[in-house]
Amino acid sequence: MKKSKCFSFVFIIFLLGTVLLFPMKTMAAKRVQSLHDPIVIVIDPGHGGDNNGTTENGFLEKDMNYTTAMALVQELSQFEGIQIYLTRSSDVDLSLKERAQIAADHQADFLISLHYNASEYHLFYGAEAWISILPEYHCQGYQLATCFLREFREMGLTLRGIKTKRHSKGNDYYGIIRESVALNVPALIIEHCHVDHHNDNSFCDSKEELEEFGRADAHAIAKYFGLKSTSLGIDYSAEAENLPEVTVGELVPRATQDFTMPLQCSVTVKEALYEQDRVVLEVRAL
Repeated sequence: MKKSKCFSFVFIIFLLGTVLLFPMKTMAAKRVQSLHDPIVIVIDPGHGGDNNGTTENGFLEKDMNYTTAMALVQELSQFEGIQIYLTRSSDVDLSLKERAQIAADHQADFLISLHYNASEYHLFYGAEAWISILPEYHCQGYQLATCFLREFREMGLTLRGIKTKRHSKGNDYYGIIRESVALNVPALIIEHCHVDHHNDNSFCDSKEELEEFGRADAHAIAKYFGLKSTSLGIDYSAEAENLPEVTVGELVPRATQDFTMPLQCSVTVKEALYEQDRVVLEVRAL
């Protein structure tokens, strides 16, 4: 989904931090989110159309996201009491605002955006989740993200943590989260693994493996919401009380705040009115 600059010593420190962020034992607590009936989930297969996402190592992220999303929907639809919608059902590129609006139109309890990752120097590997920096959505995202990372740990993936990033305006940095919470929809970004690192290639280099991620995603969601499936013979009703303890309205100390500077910054002169001592500049940062 995105690339980030890094240095080897930072990477080592980060790996050590991963152990601290996700201890094997956590205090259990009830889900803090209040719900609609039925539960409504919107799945966002990231990218699409001309927006390919990462293409490292010959992978095409937009297709990977869609394959995983379809497997997720197929598995999760076997649970009772839940309605599932997709932001896109074909290879089209929607704006982040359009994706968020779809979730709002369905009065979604959560929008979950699916992605695969890559890093600029190909040093990072493992799974991570991004949640809102805004306190009213932060705790909900943290509890759901924990369910995802528990599934990924069972698959054998390295866990890179649950993260937040603040925009310079004080709201969320990542657009799909920012646009969603602006419409009162909690949102979560899942980065399943890094396609450009040999440690993760075996988790994502076939359709079957991408579908396995989708099934893991489905069970993470089902556990968070405490769902049951008669057809699968599964009852996760007790799992909803096996979530990490959080303090509502406060940021979780174990969540990592990302302060990475923009990778690219450009300044363009849009208008120069020298006689008025006035210059209009456009500044872009990625």
